[in-house]
Amino acid sequence: MLAHEIDREDRASASADAAMTKPCISLSIADGQNCKSVRSSQERNFMTRSPGNLPSEHALAFARRLADAARPFALRHFRTSPHIFFKADNTPVTVADQEIEAMLRRSIQEAYPGHGIIGEEYGDSMPDTDYTWVLDPIDGTRSFIVGNPLFGTLIGLLEHRRPFIGLIDCPAVRERWWGDGKHAMY
Repeated sequence: MLAHEIDREDRASASADAAMTKPCISLSIADGQNCKSVRSSQERNFMTRSPGNLPSEHALAFARRLADAARPFALRHFRTSPHIFFKADNTPVTVADQEIEAMLRRSIQEAYPGHGIIGEEYGDSMPDTDYTWVLDPIDGTRSFIVGNPLFGTLIGLLEHRRPFIGLIDCPAVRERWWGDGKHAMY
């Protein structure tokens, strides 16, 4: 089972919230049989506000948790001779691509049901909303297939069709970069 911690502030808020409300779920992390769900109390508060009020730091925190959840899926299939399919444009796709995107989509839809999603493997879902997530579960599928560690999971969020936040996670080399248009971090 994957373990994710809630930071100290979230733990304190979660304890206070638990006495007043049922727990909320924002990120489902499945490892085949087990599932763990996490949502910060601050994210719960933003869920009830209008779409234009999502601060970039909350979107980035959620994107980092999505990448944390995607990483084990990618590494489980890396250098394992994955079954390869070919899309209509003759580009390869693996089971890892499909599993990761499916998990990311479930997690986003659970946390932000009013947000759209544009995905590499499963297409568009409500792409004209105020907020739209853009997903590429394995960018560099050919590298992934041959065992080259230079592949990554790309997670972005558009606000009114303009880039709002973005994240690149390279699981095999354990590197990650993210930014919000004002700052870039690693």
